[in-house]
Amino acid sequence: MTGEQPPARNAASNRLNLAAVLLILAAFGAVFLSQGDERFWAIAGRLTNWVLALWGAVIVALGASLVGGFAIPRRGLKELSFDETVLFVFAAGSVVLPVIVFTGAVVSVPLAWGLVVGCVALKFWVRWPLTKSHEKLFAYFRGVDRPSVPGGLVMVPVGVAVMMLLAVSLTPPLLYDVTEYHLGALSTYQAASDKGANFAFVPMAFNFYGRFPFPVESLYFLGAWLSGPADFAPKLLNAFYVLSCGALILAWLRRANVPPGWRLLALLGWLAHPLVLEISLDAYIDAGSAFLVLSGLYVLALAGGFMHEEKGEQSAEGKAWLLPLAGLLTGGALATKYTVAHLFLLPMLVLFLVPALRRCIREKQWIPIGWAVLLGAVPLAVWLGKNWVWYGNPLEPFFEGLFKPGDVAAIAREKFYIESHYPQSFLSAQYWMKLSTRLGSFGWPWLAPLVALPVIAQRRLNVRLLVFVVMSYMLWNLVRESQPRFMLPSVALIIILGASGLGELCRNGGRVGKMAAAVAALGLGTACCGNLVLQFAKLNGSGIFDYALKLDVANSNRRDWQLDRLRADFYRKNLGSIGEVAADINTSRPLEKRVMLVYEARPYIFVSRTVYNTVFDDSELLRIAKGAKSGDEIVAKLKEAGLTHVVVNREELRRFIEQYARSWQLEKLGIENVRAQFGGIAAPEDLYPPFYRSPDWEALRGPVREFLAMMRKRAIVVKGRAPEEVYLAPL
Repeated sequence: MTGEQPPARNAASNRLNLAAVLLILAAFGAVFLSQGDERFWAIAGRLTNWVLALWGAVIVALGASLVGGFAIPRRGLKELSFDETVLFVFAAGSVVLPVIVFTGAVVSVPLAWGLVVGCVALKFWVRWPLTKSHEKLFAYFRGVDRPSVPGGLVMVPVGVAVMMLLAVSLTPPLLYDVTEYHLGALSTYQAASDKGANFAFVPMAFNFYGRFPFPVESLYFLGAWLSGPADFAPKLLNAFYVLSCGALILAWLRRANVPPGWRLLALLGWLAHPLVLEISLDAYIDAGSAFLVLSGLYVLALAGGFMHEEKGEQSAEGKAWLLPLAGLLTGGALATKYTVAHLFLLPMLVLFLVPALRRCIREKQWIPIGWAVLLGAVPLAVWLGKNWVWYGNPLEPFFEGLFKPGDVAAIAREKFYIESHYPQSFLSAQYWMKLSTRLGSFGWPWLAPLVALPVIAQRRLNVRLLVFVVMSYMLWNLVRESQPRFMLPSVALIIILGASGLGELCRNGGRVGKMAAAVAALGLGTACCGNLVLQFAKLNGSGIFDYALKLDVANSNRRDWQLDRLRADFYRKNLGSIGEVAADINTSRPLEKRVMLVYEARPYIFVSRTVYNTVFDDSELLRIAKGAKSGDEIVAKLKEAGLTHVVVNREELRRFIEQYARSWQLEKLGIENVRAQFGGIAAPEDLYPPFYRSPDWEALRGPVREFLAMMRKRAIVVKGRAPEEVYLAPL
């Protein structure tokens, strides 16, 4: 069923749907009440916990929507449906609110509040038609198509996927990249904030990744700050971005007049996609950056006149006044993640931005073009300007030779990082010999929806999107090997193209086309459900559902609350030896401890304040110990710096040697297999990059090794097996 239904039938359908919802709610209420008061209040308590856990993330999302509405002027807003308006206001706020948070954290909180008031005032100045919002809402629901029975069945696995996503979001962060980088850097900001300011973002020389721009991470920080110790907001915001991308896929397909059943299948394909399931596990920023890229692309497609319309052509003026929003979203996406520029800037420029600008220039729409440039420059100026002021390099920590040619240490850090991640030069024979492996790493089954390519190519927008996907894929794979999750925007576009093509094949392909589409739908649905079943088993094995059921936020108003003990058990179950040590620290007077982490770089898993460095940075231990002649002198210097305990993670030392030691170092020691031969290395400290790359290592080598031996003898908590132990020792 496509297009709009007659109003009478639509009204009847809406009444029927409302009656069904009320009937289901009444049935659930009857079941709960029949279980007796105790069971009923237990269930009510669970719901209260989940609401309390959600509120910080919800406040951030609403705040983003409040300050983001100004970017859609009245003449552009009238071209958008209700669902598009909601999504784009949230997307715009996801660019504007981080700028405001950064202003409050670095300059002053009153100025940040002034920016909020200014954004709201500007929203009214550009005459955002609040009085007509209800009309757009009613028009949207009047135009909602009721899916067929098979399409309705798809809602079951979609609901399961959403519930799994929310359950995962209530558990503490676990993944290394998140606890070291996306949230690890925020531990430093939190420590600075404890000194009196509401927010305090500060430069950091010990977290290589913390020197990247951090717009989405600043929203994570705001949500965690609002929630207090109950820091559920980062993972919940990540879940909101995953769901927002799914809603954007639905809106895109609805505007393209794709039947509702195929839209739901596309939504299921998104939520059950292996990459989406991966980034749903923790507070990555890939979903947020993908949402901004897709939103900017969507608006540019509208502004350029490429989007298929249900109700004829847009006005030329309306298209032009969508450019300010497109500029803000594009600039925000570029400032959110460096890989956005690497993978998507060129195809977006060539295929969408330049044609849209040419159209507006031809129509002499200079004012919206000026607004687009200005709004697009704001997030770039703030986040790259932050790096320029703090580190002397807008693209810190990369391109050091260009911006800081005299900083030998910074250039060496960048070179070490690049050699560790991309050992083969693009011009080398070794790179091209491994090209087939790189090409296969993307996962060709993910391109399965493109079997409908002949049908997909019948629309000019689809052709542009297809070229966009191919260009981004080539840039991702041929220029530099990278993480598959960086390709989330292209994955979403593949899903959009596949659903659009299969829907068209079902509608206009005759009997053979319908059969082919039905087989494809059955295969895709089965694959998606299989992925969800595997993910459910994985989550159940890690204790995530059990954690969500035991959650007790309502009675947790102190730092030594039940949640810490629950998290400690979760860490023990999922993080191995370091999880056990962190659990012991976090449940034993943690606020009295200040811990030096040696070889370990995940500050977020510790309640105690920590001193640490990543494997690409200078050693904080060597910095504090400089000038020491013995292990006892190092202990004295650490105590003088306010430290009380030391955590040594030799599991990480082994991993760092395995991953980052150079071949000549291993050959010199006769090591062929680090994992098997680690116990036989006489001085593994010599292979730890922050040590051996330091000019102070030669002088401090003896005292540091003596200090580490002392700490092992003093250890009060030891986990794991020698020689890969993890231990905690008092100073």
